Amino acid sequence: MVGLLASGCLPAPAQITAVRPSPSSGGVATNRPITVAFDAPMAERSVELRLHVRDRRGRGIPGCSITVAARNGRTGCRFRWSRNRRTMRLVHPSRPLRVSTTYRVSLAAGIESRAGVRSTLGHSWFFVTEGPPSVTGTDPAPGGTVSPLAAPAITFSRAMRPGSVARSVWLRPEPPGGVTVAVSRQNPARFLVEPRRPLTPGAGYTLVVGRGATDVHGNRLAAGVRVAFTAGGPGSATAIVFAAGPDPQRFTEVLAALPPAQAGDPPSVRLLYGSPTDGQLLAVWPAPDGRHLVVEPAGRHLLRLVSLATGAVGTIPDSAATVTGAWSPDGARFAYIARGALRLYDPTTGGVTTLAGEPGLRGPIAWRPDGSVLAAEWSPPTTGHGAAAAPRIVLLSPGLRALSFLPPAGPPTGAQVDPVWSPLGNALAFAVVGPAGARLWWYRPGDPSTPTAAIGSAAGTPIAFLDAVTLLAHSPSGGLLRVSAATGTVQTVVRNAAGAPPIAAAVSASRREIAYARTVDGFAQVLLTGSSGADTVPLTAFGPATPLQAGPPTLIGPLA
Repeated sequence: MVGLLASGCLPAPAQITAVRPSPSSGGVATNRPITVAFDAPMAERSVELRLHVRDRRGRGIPGCSITVAARNGRTGCRFRWSRNRRTMRLVHPSRPLRVSTTYRVSLAAGIESRAGVRSTLGHSWFFVTEGPPSVTGTDPAPGGTVSPLAAPAITFSRAMRPGSVARSVWLRPEPPGGVTVAVSRQNPARFLVEPRRPLTPGAGYTLVVGRGATDVHGNRLAAGVRVAFTAGGPGSATAIVFAAGPDPQRFTEVLAALPPAQAGDPPSVRLLYGSPTDGQLLAVWPAPDGRHLVVEPAGRHLLRLVSLATGAVGTIPDSAATVTGAWSPDGARFAYIARGALRLYDPTTGGVTTLAGEPGLRGPIAWRPDGSVLAAEWSPPTTGHGAAAAPRIVLLSPGLRALSFLPPAGPPTGAQVDPVWSPLGNALAFAVVGPAGARLWWYRPGDPSTPTAAIGSAAGTPIAFLDAVTLLAHSPSGGLLRVSAATGTVQTVVRNAAGAPPIAAAVSASRREIAYARTVDGFAQVLLTGSSGADTVPLTAFGPATPLQAGPPTLIGPLA
């Protein structure tokens, strides 16, 4: 030091090299630290005691005493220095600055470097903080209509604290079972208000967002929001209905899952039916128009008819010991087979009509799209003399009440199973099960030369038509296939991944979406994919917290 003084080479005072927020910055986050960088290591206390942060009314950071922080006392802020002591940060993580406010940061003269050189200059600069968060949109909009199964959505101007939003959002009146508030996985400013049960069709509701909701910086909403809306009618949105329970063979309730309205939306599931008096449920058949639900309790009881508009539950006459059922394409009639009789039930009148009494009738039942013909499986009675004849596909016109059989197909002992109608009703696909396994066939009554023909060499069982000549089918290996009935070409839609094949599948009325159930990490989940297998999204998130197993899905909603 003596040599430096003698030569006249005194160390220069430390200089400020950067400040943040920078001078004249606007829209600064209210939780952002105050940062000052120097070109030399600094004596920390000399800087901390000379720092001042004030708005134009002379107010400091709420809940923060810089003097107390400089002495390591307890207050709402504290100093943090870099290891080289060249950068100082004043952090206030739980004490945000005031919104929409101009602040002046000043550093008084007298700060010292670690070399002991004092600066005789003061420094100051200004910045402006961000405004308060706000609600930028809701779905539905004020005065709008939403499907009873949908979750109202709220979008804020920026990312919010989920807990504060959950405590500040209500639906009035509150739906039975209450609501939960969930944040989008991709957009932290978007929240879904999830009712446990569907909203009441036609009822008015008010979505309330209180001022207690805060953004990630701790700022409260500028103003609360109230949005009045109406729940629409049943079937006004596409939904996937399925039974669920503690294991894949024991169902106790019926749920509906909705496709996400936006990418990143959390799974949205509603409880449609769950009655402890029924115990185990064997099957569920939702009407395509979303107005009714038929459930089959265990124990050979009568089928239950559930109105999804009112929640009323009734029974279907002559339906004990039902083996299969299917709604007509327009949702106006329910066909079922009980004790060897094929019957039609009209939910409007409550009347039951017996169409055929054949002990060998069994399911599944397939309605022609125009409702004029039903297809089902028929097993001939066992006579005790020789091998029993193979099951056949029978066609029945509700108007004529006359059974007719498909022409023979496949090997002589092949069983005709799983009938599926084409969109125009001019073809019926089915499988023929023989010694070599199941092969796809179709019946085209408009082709007199070859009304019944194999679909190339395609193996599997049909699920539904994706267009006039393209089938969705189960493959023998357990995956889902697209099969062209015109050319016989086969494409894989969903693979049998790691021994977890799709256990059931269904196609939407538009034939553009496929819902299927698959075991994932020990729980049967419902997934939705495009007709080509692209853009797959999970619709359920069952696990230890919600230990349910999903059953076969069915798509309902706006009819094509």
